[in-house]
Amino acid sequence: MKNASTLLKKYIKTGGAFYAYAVVTLATGEKLTLTSDRDFMISPNSYTEQGGSDGFPLGAAVSKTITLTIDNIDERYSKYDFYYARIALYTEADIDYQALRDINNDVVKDIENDPILTIEPHIERMQEGVFTVLEPVAIGDVIELTAYDDMWKSDRTFTTQLTYPTTALQLLQEVCTSCGMVLGSPTFRNSDFSISSVPEKTTGRKIIGYIAQLACGNAVIQNGMLTIKTHDFSA
Repeated sequence: MKNASTLLKKYIKTGGAFYAYAVVTLATGEKLTLTSDRDFMISPNSYTEQGGSDGFPLGAAVSKTITLTIDNIDERYSKYDFYYARIALYTEADIDYQALRDINNDVVKDIENDPILTIEPHIERMQEGVFTVLEPVAIGDVIELTAYDDMWKSDRTFTTQLTYPTTALQLLQEVCTSCGMVLGSPTFRNSDFSISSVPEKTTGRKIIGYIAQLACGNAVIQNGMLTIKTHDFSA
């Protein structure tokens, strides 16, 4: 779930315009800021999620991919190497109102507990994720960046060092440590499920998918951490 302020939620309901905004951290540590009005081409830009299966996904380690097309006609980005750059992507809204605040800087609310708004310029951004460029980038008048969220780190051969039987949670913790990922689910459905045999000839991503299936859901990268999201079948 993405965090959005009350102001941004109101703006979404009114059908306001949204733009792309990105902070690119190059492998050298240098940072570049990309905005819709100055840098991004109208197309092709994309944001996709892929779990490796069609239909209703279950037991998928879902990865997100972005493609950003940058205007470089003036060659302002020609000197940069985008290989292994980290891209923090945001949805930006130029909101033309702010919440009214009292003398103590507290938000003033109406009887329905909604903020009272004033007409003032206000820019708000909602992060869509952090992505890594994994292939060398061709530099020309147009630069196309394809980047992936941190699920790519699990696409590697995994060999367990645990003693079996072990629990699904302990195995997932080992996968995350081995792949350099942060586990954002300290517990999940069936996390205490006992795994009796050693997984062999597999990858970290496959193990993550199997454990997500045990939890009746999928695995995603959320706020930079691996999170198990269980489907709600109550209906």
